[in-house]
Amino acid sequence: MSDWTGRIWWLEGMGLNTTSRRKNSEPSSRWEIEINSYSTTQTPIFTDAMRKTPKTRSLLIPFYWGYRADPSEISRDKNNNPTKLRDQYQDIQGNRLDRHFGKAGGYFVNATNNLLEMYDKGLPLTMRLKIARKTLPNTHFLGDNPHRRYYVLAAHRLAMMVKEIRRVSPDETITIMAHSQGTLITLLAQALLVDGGHRCADTIIMVDTPYCLFPEVTPKDQDTLTTLTRIVAQVTQAPHTQPPLSDLCNPATYCGRSGPQWSPIQGTRKDKGKVGNMTVFPERDNRGKVYLYFCPDDTTVALDDVRGIGTFGVWDTHGKNSTRNPMAELKAVRFYQRMWTRRYRDDSPVMVGKPPGYDLLRAKNESRYAGDSWFAGLLSKGPTEEGHRILINAEQLYPPHAPYMYGGEEVQGKPTESGLDRPDDANKASAVGNPRAKLNWRYVRSHTGSIDLERELAQWNLGKAPSEQTRIMRKQRVTGDGAPKPTDRYDILREETPDEIREFMDQSTDVLAENSYHSGLLRSPENQRWVTAMDIAIGQAKCLDDPAMRDVLVAIADWKMDVRQFLSTTELPGWENLSAEAQALVKASHEYYQKGIFPPASLVSLVPPPLVQASLKSGGSQ
Repeated sequence: MSDWTGRIWWLEGMGLNTTSRRKNSEPSSRWEIEINSYSTTQTPIFTDAMRKTPKTRSLLIPFYWGYRADPSEISRDKNNNPTKLRDQYQDIQGNRLDRHFGKAGGYFVNATNNLLEMYDKGLPLTMRLKIARKTLPNTHFLGDNPHRRYYVLAAHRLAMMVKEIRRVSPDETITIMAHSQGTLITLLAQALLVDGGHRCADTIIMVDTPYCLFPEVTPKDQDTLTTLTRIVAQVTQAPHTQPPLSDLCNPATYCGRSGPQWSPIQGTRKDKGKVGNMTVFPERDNRGKVYLYFCPDDTTVALDDVRGIGTFGVWDTHGKNSTRNPMAELKAVRFYQRMWTRRYRDDSPVMVGKPPGYDLLRAKNESRYAGDSWFAGLLSKGPTEEGHRILINAEQLYPPHAPYMYGGEEVQGKPTESGLDRPDDANKASAVGNPRAKLNWRYVRSHTGSIDLERELAQWNLGKAPSEQTRIMRKQRVTGDGAPKPTDRYDILREETPDEIREFMDQSTDVLAENSYHSGLLRSPENQRWVTAMDIAIGQAKCLDDPAMRDVLVAIADWKMDVRQFLSTTELPGWENLSAEAQALVKASHEYYQKGIFPPASLVSLVPPPLVQASLKSGGSQ
């Protein structure tokens, strides 16, 4: 069997599904990358790259993770049966749960900007958050949050994936591309690998990460800069050079997949500007590198209590009371960053892949805060001073790429104006399950005299499916003054049904919200084709060339493993190729998803690994 260029593409559980493909007939040293969204039930919509055909084979292992409520955390009635709000389950704090009593990717507000807090209790509903939630749209709910241990489980599962791939084939080349909170899970997974004496992933690409380096925003007893530097160094300090890139030219082993015009020194790719032309680019070995893709337009990790490097990048300055240079420390251990923005400067886009050097994080007349609202920024987002310069040290691209950040928008944005997004399926489900949602009321009928609303409600819902039932009715007096009289006339109103709520969100312009650009660079396949394709590591992936091993790896990378899925996974030919430890963790993960039973400490320790615990020590002056 011939080798394949190896990559694990990993994204957060509720984000995007990325597929990676190369048709054998295309003479290229790189593989094209396509991104497609998947449904909120986390059923991936794969392109033909994921189908088992003779000519096309996926180089992707999509990794999914999330939170599953403990039985004691599920809201129940007096008979101990799970209760629903409209047609959605809830936990005892009012947070929506899906039909498996889980939440893909966990709750947004329960995310962290450092690694140690993933081992801690969930975010409590403080007075500040109670005030903030009054302004939230129906698609967002703030309540007390569960313990964050589900992040730790995800990191152990990801580390297990890397170990199993390398156990079967030690020279496998692995790239992990992580988004948002997934970047922190990826970093923790590397610390777990190091703790177990295993090799880290070859290359990591962190997109829109909430990881924070500002001492004033992170816990006082932590040194997040030293933690990040140490983990990056473990990934990059000894690049694994097997197989040599020169081996990819050997048609006896690679069957011409690298293409006749490719060499370890240079390659060719189709020219995006001129049909039929080819662009020559210098090849590079990306094994042993960590990339940061940050977006100064990202309003999500720009929040003042997050201030992630996914918005601000890594600076040359550290904090008011620190003399450290974060970028100098990280650059020394093969850390690279690229800036992605929809902004224009001098009437031209800010290109990704310009020659390395300093660039402006905020140019003249650009907003002090991420996003368009100065007032909202003043209240909630970290500022950037005009003229602030930042080192963009990632390699030059041939050609540089004008980023496209508007993918999927209902109303397309502009360089100085955010686009508008329509709520997706996850947002709609959140609105339906939001106990604080302010929904529309619909007229039922008029009535004179007293009304039994409970009877009226039961009669209206009789024979209807749950999604077609209304939750509550109310009466509205339309005639008469003073004390109620038998002659008073009332309108009977009902709350919209779940189906009507979803239909309204599909059609109304009132529900459109500004794009946060937290996933902006992931929404366009062109961004991945022209940039990410050049930053991933190439080498080998024998595991993905083996159908049995590929199938079992894809299966265990999905946390949504009910009884049926678990049994079908254990019957796969590749199941026996997994170690006993991996099989035990997969079984425990299944128990977590199916029953809410968290894995035992022997499989998922809730004690941070040394690389993470070390951040509690001095490690450098903050």
